[in-house]
Amino acid sequence: MFVEPFETTLFSFRKELLDALLESGHDIFLCIKKTERINNEYNSRVKEIVDVDLDLKSKSVFKNIRVKNIYKKTISRIKPDLIISYTIKPNIYCGLYA
Repeated sequence: MFVEPFETTLFSFRKELLDALLESGHDIFLCIKKTERINNEYNSRVKEIVDVDLDLKSKSVFKNIRVKNIYKKTISRIKPDLIISYTIKPNIYCGLYA
């Protein structure tokens, strides 16, 4: 399971790793804000794209609880072997439920 806040970080820094994992036959779930570029590039290649609108600078308790609950439901539903995330909020939220 890849957890990314923005499509730019996925395409700029993680694309090679993601493509290599897909080519080796792994089932990949993306937790990212759905955009046209994400859908065009990965919709048919990954198992599922979970739409998460994560604002890394948000201090809103309600927004953060909503995002945390999305991660909790996703992790409990798919039970991933590995969660790859690089930013602090996804690391903390996903680490609570992994």
